[in-house]
Amino acid sequence: EEPAPASDKPAEVRGHFTVVSDEHASRVTWTATKDGGTQVVGDFTRIAGGLFLDPADLSKMDGTFDVHLLDIDSKNPARDANMSELLFGAVAAKATTAVVEIRKVTPVKTTLAVGETTAATAEFNLGLISGAVTGSAEVALSRLEEGRWKVRSSRPIQLSLEKLSLKEQTEALRNRCAHQSIG
Repeated sequence: EEPAPASDKPAEVRGHFTVVSDEHASRVTWTATKDGGTQVVGDFTRIAGGLFLDPADLSKMDGTFDVHLLDIDSKNPARDANMSELLFGAVAAKATTAVVEIRKVTPVKTTLAVGETTAATAEFNLGLISGAVTGSAEVALSRLEEGRWKVRSSRPIQLSLEKLSLKEQTEALRNRCAHQSIG
């Protein structure tokens, strides 16, 4: 499936306001499975971008985020260095970010009062220099206070390194770490 554009309307026509991520406080948490079932949790620790959000209709939300792929924290510096070098090092010379483009959000509730939260499904494109995939994520949208929002994933997002065209990089990581289940 070919990734679709986030929106075919310019921002000024949408009437949304922008929620900008705090590049040094925002995180994308990931879970990897290795050794036949061992779960490793980590974060990409630097995210930049924003959402276009209409508080009168949350289904109109879309946006784009750059995830800095070399800023990894899995609480294991050796693993982080291996992932940075072997998975993303080959594309780092051209781009050090993945682009997450939110295409569509389907919330349970389309409006929220301050202090309320709703579940939603967010459809996205994830692009690397090596390729792109589409996906969806279960998220929770919270209106913390007037003008302050929080978006969190409710469940882990499953992605395949092979589908991201990182097959050679994955094999190099398997060989260095002696984990045949990486991927």
